[in-house]
Amino acid sequence: MKPEVLAELRRILGPDLVHTAPEVLVCHSYDSQDYSAMPEVVVEPTSAQQVSEIVKLANHYKIPITPFAASTGRTGGSVPIFGGIVLSTRRMNRILKVEVGNRLAIIQPHVINDHLNQEVAKYGLYFPPDPSSKGVSTVGGNIAECAGGPHCLKYGVTRDYVQGLEVVLPNGEIVDTGPFGTRDYASSALIGLVTGCEGTLAVITKAYIKLIPLPKVYRTMLVGFDDLTAMARTLTGVFYSGILPAVMEFIDNAAIRCVEAYLHAGLPVEAESLLLIETDGDSISTEIEFNRILDICKNNGATSIQIAETKERRDQLWLARRSLNAAIMRYKPVKIAEDIAVPRGALLEMLEGTKKIAEQYRVHVVNYGHAGDGNIHVNIMLENDPEEIKRGEEAIDEIFRLTLRLNGTCSGEHGIGITKRKYCSWEFQGASYTIQLAIRDTFDPNHIMNPGKIFE
Repeated sequence: MKPEVLAELRRILGPDLVHTAPEVLVCHSYDSQDYSAMPEVVVEPTSAQQVSEIVKLANHYKIPITPFAASTGRTGGSVPIFGGIVLSTRRMNRILKVEVGNRLAIIQPHVINDHLNQEVAKYGLYFPPDPSSKGVSTVGGNIAECAGGPHCLKYGVTRDYVQGLEVVLPNGEIVDTGPFGTRDYASSALIGLVTGCEGTLAVITKAYIKLIPLPKVYRTMLVGFDDLTAMARTLTGVFYSGILPAVMEFIDNAAIRCVEAYLHAGLPVEAESLLLIETDGDSISTEIEFNRILDICKNNGATSIQIAETKERRDQLWLARRSLNAAIMRYKPVKIAEDIAVPRGALLEMLEGTKKIAEQYRVHVVNYGHAGDGNIHVNIMLENDPEEIKRGEEAIDEIFRLTLRLNGTCSGEHGIGITKRKYCSWEFQGASYTIQLAIRDTFDPNHIMNPGKIFE
């Protein structure tokens, strides 16, 4: 990093918000995957104007710039693989306004997902996207990755709640679309491009978030099955009935045993698989839908049904579901974690195929995820042995090939980042891939904005 660049960054931000100390650089060198790369400097702007000046400086000197939020991503999206500047949004963390009548929250990007919901719940409102990291992940990061979560089955993913954005483009220009529909269409079109772009097209500095009424009632059940076929039949039966549950989560036996050993939550460890099912809404419709699903489960081979009769039991079941990622690390020390998605009707074939691939390559697989969306988190669990890790990587390649044969996609909600660039090129070929590259090149001809992500 040239001394004049550091001097200019300190002029823009002041010396306290420009960091070159090794301990700060290390803390901004990784996310939740096993990839790391050291930046040369970390900056902490507090306004869109400061972000604009930083980006203009980076563009002038052609310095890579990596947006960085809470570092909870699973694909290396916030890892500064070419060094340069890490732009942390940590100090842009305010809820600017809640417009109750418009069901709108105007926020800075580093507002924590759960903190937003705690605030808007005071007004009987709700922001549904709920990744497992919602207690620490930021809404800006969720927008950059287009995060999902269990409740997205009924309510939609993050993009469905982004009504507007203020962003800084790679040339430093600030664009504020305002709430969707209140300004010109061309600016509003940026919303769809920036949401899910993983920081490759712009830096998000403000978001206009749609809110919905907070459900009045929740009804939750945990349903066990002795075989995957009965689970898949139940899943299909619920959707054939015309019911759209709020949640329909899948957990396989290996994951059940891991989380039960971790939390002692009273899960049936003998079950081949579990479905965590929840309905919500007003008291009458929620109860009707819950009872209809209960009958479908009984008629399709459920071997155990636990009904959460209290808030404490519901909270315990949800703690078990959200602790799966941590719990399965007790299984093996090395984890290759992927999230694929297939049409719901192909879920059984995907799960059975995954087990066969794991057996073929002599590795262990743990599956869980959002069954209602066909989105499964496939975790290959390994010893810290180079040969076994190599077999695990080969197994993952086969799992992605199976996913694409079943008309699935290589990323259900984790984004592409570093880890899925190869699979992205498998999935998006020809005109689709060329158009995406052209969009990136139009926004960022100097390739300074989070370079090396998404595209090989």
